Amino acid sequence: MIYATKQVKNPNHSRTALYLIPTNPQASYALPILMRSNGANQIMNTNKKTKQSGFTLIELMIVVAIIGALSAIGVPAYKNYVKKSETAVALSTLRALLTNIDMEEQETGSFPSNLTNIGASSAINNLGTLEFPSGVSSAIQFKFGSESTMQNKIVRFTKSSSGWSCRHDTAQTLKSCLVSTF
Repeated sequence: MIYATKQVKNPNHSRTALYLIPTNPQASYALPILMRSNGANQIMNTNKKTKQSGFTLIELMIVVAIIGALSAIGVPAYKNYVKKSETAVALSTLRALLTNIDMEEQETGSFPSNLTNIGASSAINNLGTLEFPSGVSSAIQFKFGSESTMQNKIVRFTKSSSGWSCRHDTAQTLKSCLVSTF
């Protein structure tokens, strides 16, 4: 079988090909033997300056300054939030026991002197301890421990003939509990 060569320019591609075409008319194939791209012979220009990308030192310093300013505002706000939440935990712990104290007082006729009588223990949570304060009658208090951000601060409920009153020395603003010093 004898082949003839023919250079064909494909309109869909930007390359010219050299094909081997069979001389037998019954053959339905053509084999490419050489392909050349139009851009293959271009010389690469290495003298062009490429545009550099990235951040300058000034831009990075501005970002660091902004992060520093935000953290200077955010950290004290977060600490205040933690103190408020710890005070709320102490209040809810004490309020949960007020009904038990009232029931124990009605059953026995006197204010309870033992935490187990009202269904509690001194280490009721990891923020502090519950106790009946010495020298104060008809009172129960929550004293913050070393695990808390408000170490040795006190939230106290005292019972009087008009009901329960709350006092604390945590320097937090609580609507239902008055600030006091003990």
